[in-house]
Amino acid sequence: MITDLLRPLLRVLFWTRWRPWIALAVIAVTLAVAGRVAGCGGPRPATPVPPPATFTPAATAQATPPPPAAALAAARAFLAAWISRGPGRDAAIRATATPQLCALLAGPGGTLEPATAVTGPVQPTAQAPGRVSVSAATNAGPALVTLTLSGGRWLAAQVALARQGD
Repeated sequence: MITDLLRPLLRVLFWTRWRPWIALAVIAVTLAVAGRVAGCGGPRPATPVPPPATFTPAATAQATPPPPAAALAAARAFLAAWISRGPGRDAAIRATATPQLCALLAGPGGTLEPATAVTGPVQPTAQAPGRVSVSAATNAGPALVTLTLSGGRWLAAQVALARQGD
């Protein structure tokens, strides 16, 4: 009974002009499956994993210094300008932000931000030479601001509301 079912299939596979193409397809599928089973073609890490850091007392003694007070003051001034909706908003943003950020925030489209009040203090989150990142609570969620030192002045270079929830 099984031979009666397999006979037409085998006749098509082995006695038609499509035989070379069918054989090639079977070989390609077999190689693909074997490659997946063997682990070839799977995701590979882009960079090697660095060795774990070792604890040294000297490393803990070199704590990063607190961010400059001028940077925190500039962040407060920028946030006040960013959440304002009144006249003079664009001028206040231009005085406290880089030209690239001003181009994104100034004008009619820049007032679409949901934050309207700063509800918490400005807290530094990261620091590098000439760059400070801070966060501040607003009524629309945490605002993240990156400031850069430009011409002796701290200016806001990036701003975003942090995502909350799922």
